Parts: sequence; C-alpha cells; structure tokens
Amino acid sequence: ALKCDPQLNAIPVVIVTINDDSGRARSLGAFEHLTKPLDTIAFQQTLTRCQQAQSRFNSVSPGPEDELCA
Repeated sequence: ALKCDPQLNAIPVVIVTINDDSGRARSLGAFEHLTKPLDTIAFQQTLTRCQQAQSRFNSVSPGPEDELCA
C-alpha cells in the first residue's frame, strides 16, 4: 500500500469516483475526494493544494492511516 511505504507515503492521494463517500476516502488516507463528473476547476484547485501541502506531508508524524499498514 502506498501509505505503508516510507518512500511513497508522502504522495498525496486524490480519489476520483462516482460515489460521494469522502469520509471513506479520508479514512483510507486520501488527501482529497472528488466526484464524477469531474469539475475541472475543483480538480485544478486540489492539485494546487497538493503541491502546497507537499512539504507538510514530508514532515508529518504518523497518522491514523498508519493503522492500515499493520
């Protein structure tokens, strides 16, 4: 799993789906959840937030998603 690999866990995951289940996406460690049909402006804003948050991901202490790696 992406969040379990120390070399990859800083990659922000954006889930795009037809289901409006952002709570589940967050519980799986997703940075953001977007629904289809995709709003291109919201998608661009999400990508910008991912880029801005990248340094935070590199310095964050273990979070709830670490329970998924056990």
